[in-house]
Amino acid sequence: MSKKTKRRVRTGLAGLTGDLLTNWTKSSYYFRQELDKKQYVEVLKPYIINEFGEDADAIMILEDWKWGMYASWAAAAYWITNGLDITDEVVSIRDYMNNALKGLIPEGKVLLLEKNQERAKVNANKPSPHDALREKVNRTVMVDYDNMVDRWMSGIEEEIDLYQLFQKHELSGKATSFVKQEIDYELSGYSDALDKSCEQAIENYNHLTKKELNRRVKVLNNMLADLERIKAQSIMNRARKKTKAKDPAKQITKLQYKRNDKEYKLESVNPILIVGSNRVYTFNTSTRQLNIFITNSTSGIQVKGTTFKNVDVEKSVCVKLRKPDEVLPVVLGNADKTIDKTVNLLPAKKSLPRTRINNHHIILRAI
Repeated sequence: MSKKTKRRVRTGLAGLTGDLLTNWTKSSYYFRQELDKKQYVEVLKPYIINEFGEDADAIMILEDWKWGMYASWAAAAYWITNGLDITDEVVSIRDYMNNALKGLIPEGKVLLLEKNQERAKVNANKPSPHDALREKVNRTVMVDYDNMVDRWMSGIEEEIDLYQLFQKHELSGKATSFVKQEIDYELSGYSDALDKSCEQAIENYNHLTKKELNRRVKVLNNMLADLERIKAQSIMNRARKKTKAKDPAKQITKLQYKRNDKEYKLESVNPILIVGSNRVYTFNTSTRQLNIFITNSTSGIQVKGTTFKNVDVEKSVCVKLRKPDEVLPVVLGNADKTIDKTVNLLPAKKSLPRTRINNHHIILRAI
C-alpha cells in the first residue's frame, strides 16, 4: 500500500524577504513555487487599478484565469508596485503584460455593458419604494463599500466614512439595514477566523495576520456604530403630529443652532420639533456640555428668539461630558429613563442650564 505524502504548504507573500526583494531571478522563481493563483490575483489587482484607471473594471470583471494565472506577471507587478529595482527583464514582462491586459478591455467593456443592460431590464418596471431605496444604496454607498473590500483583498488598507456618505447621497435611516446586512456578513467571517469558531473562515482568511483581522473587525464595528447613529438621528428627526402651539415656524426663525458637526458626527433635528415638546436635548460642541431641557407646561417648550420658554430649570440639567462618544449614543437611541440614569451616574458636576442656545449647539432630540 502506497504511503500518502502530505501536500507542502506554500509560504506565500509572507516569505518575500531578504534577497528575494533584490534578486529578480530568485524572486520570480519564488512566485512560481510559493504562491498560488489566488495570490497572483491579489498582487495584480492594485497594479491593474494603478495602471489602467477607469478601464481596470473592464479587465477585472473577466474570469481570473484570463489575467491572473501567470506567475511572471504577478512577480513583475509586485516589483513595480513596491518600487523595487526594475531590471530589463521586468520591463519586458511589464510591456508584454500591459499589452495583453489592454487587449482584454474591449471584451470586458462588452460584459460590463451587458450587465448594465440586464440591470436596466430589471429596473424597467417601476420599483417599490423599498426596492428603489435598496437600488440607490447599491449604486452609491455599496459601490464605495465593495471597492474598499476589493482593496483589502489587494492588500490596501482603506476605510470609508459611512456617516459622510449617507449625508452626501441624502440617504435616510431606513437605508442603514441594507448596508448593515452586508457588513454583518463580512464581519462574521473575520470574527469566526479570529476566535477560530469556523474551519471554513479559518481557511478563507489564513493568508491574513491576526493584526490585519483585528484591524478589519475594528473598521467594520466603527461602521456599524455609524449606522446606529444615523438610524437614531433619522428617527428623532421624523415629523410628528402638529402641536397646538401658535405659529411654530415663526417661533424658530431667529433660533441659532449648529446644523451638523463632523468631529462628533452629529446632525441637528428639525428645530420646529422643539415647539410643544416636553424635553429637548442639546450638545455644545465647543464646551462639550450636554443640556437637558424639561418642562411640565401643557403647551410644551416654546421658543422666543434664541431662548427656550416654559423650561423648568430645577428639573433641567447641564453636564460636561468627558467622553462624548460614549454618552451621546445613549442620548440618541434610548428612552428618557435610561438617559437620566446614565447622566446621574456621570462623575461630573451637574448644574442648571442656560435656556438660551447659540450656533455651537447641536439639537440632539426633541420629545
